[in-house]
Amino acid sequence: MNKSAFPLAVLIILSACHAPNLLTYKHKRFYSEKSIIVKDSMISLEQTVYYDKPNSVDEAFFHDLSLLIVDTIAAKSKKRLNLETDKAIVQADYRTFSVWNWSAENNKVTGTVNIISWSNDRIKLKENVVIYDYKRDCIVRFKGKRVFTPENPLVNQEPD
Repeated sequence: MNKSAFPLAVLIILSACHAPNLLTYKHKRFYSEKSIIVKDSMISLEQTVYYDKPNSVDEAFFHDLSLLIVDTIAAKSKKRLNLETDKAIVQADYRTFSVWNWSAENNKVTGTVNIISWSNDRIKLKENVVIYDYKRDCIVRFKGKRVFTPENPLVNQEPD
C-alpha cells in the first residue's frame, strides 16, 4: 500500500468499527422500524428505520435499505448472499429521506445477508450490511435478524 493511501485506509477501518447499527435505533426515543416484503414482478425486502418526534414540524426522516431479489431460486439455494459479488441474485439500495433531503444518494452498500427461512408470507434474514454514505460522509450498518412479512406493523426485533 502506498503511503498516501494508508491514512485513508486507517480512517475507513476505524470508522467501520464505530459505525452505528441502525437496527438498534428502535430502542431510542421517537424511532421505530418496519420490515416488509413487496411483491411485484420481483420480490423486494424493505428494511426501514423511522424517526418522528410527535408535535414537531419537518423533523421526520427515515433510512431505507432495499434488497431486490432478482433470482429467487438462486437466493434460496445459496442462502448466504454477498451484496457486492452476488448482484445477479440480489441488488441492494440505501436511501435516506426527509423533507430536507430529496436529492440523489451517493453510497456503496456492502456486506452479507443470510437467509434463515423463506415461505410465501415470511422471510427471515440475518443482515450484516455496511453502507458507506459518501454524501453525508458517514458509515451506517444494518446488523441483526429480521422477519419480513407482506404487511408488517412496526415491530421490535432484536439485533445480533
